[in-house]
This record gives sequence, C-alpha cells and structure tokens, in this order.
Amino acid sequence: MLSLIADVGGTNTRLAWAKGNTFEQVKIVPTAAATNFLDIVDDYLQERRVVDAEIHAAFAVAGPVRDGEARLTNEAVSISASELHSRFGFANVAILNDFAALAYALPHLSGAHCLQVGGGQARLDEPKLVLGPGTGFGTSLW
Repeated sequence: MLSLIADVGGTNTRLAWAKGNTFEQVKIVPTAAATNFLDIVDDYLQERRVVDAEIHAAFAVAGPVRDGEARLTNEAVSISASELHSRFGFANVAILNDFAALAYALPHLSGAHCLQVGGGQARLDEPKLVLGPGTGFGTSLW
C-alpha cells in the first residue's frame, strides 16, 4: 500500500510517500506555483512514475475543512477530496485541517517529544495541546 501525504501551507506544499514512520521522496513546492492544486499533485506523481498502485492520500491543509473541501486561509487555493479521487483514482482521500492532523499524531509521541507546561509531573495519559502561530493562532487538543 502506498500512502501519499501532503502538508499544504500558505507558502509551501510538502508532498511525500509515507512508509511506516518514515517519509520518502519529499518534495517542497511553493503553493502558489500552480493555478490549480491538482497540478501540484499531478507533477509529484508524474515525477515518481507510480503505475497501477493502490494509493491512499492524506492532505493536511492550512485552512478550514468541511465535507471533504478545503480552502487555504492565506492563498487562493481550494482542495476537494472528490476531485482528487476522480482525477487520480486514490483508494481513499482524507483532507484535514493541519492542526487537526497534528492532534491525531499526539498519542504517538513519547515523553521526549512533549513539554510539561506549569508545575507537576508530565503524564502521557493527560490531555495534550498543540499551539502554533501562523496565519492565525492554531490550536488542537487530544
């Protein structure tokens, strides 16, 4: 199974193949480089010459996501799960807000990746929070 993953930001889009806990063939392109986001994905797939493979795809997007549709906060770019599926035949397509995607990663972090805020002893079974400045101030909680 191949998994195409992408971090779609207002400045750059990062695409890679995910294999276990590693990323391969990472490509970084300016998000505004294409008039249509599908062209960025198409260029990546053409360069890698993937043929007859079942591909699962996940896109973390810097903007709101609703019903499989996303529009970047900072850029005139929209992404549609149905368009991605139709054009590329992906087996599955997931589009998530980038901070929601980070929240899904939190349970997989070890104590070395976490920072205790406030007093007391850090516990991995306690709620975790991701904070990040960007276009706005992003947050997610697990």
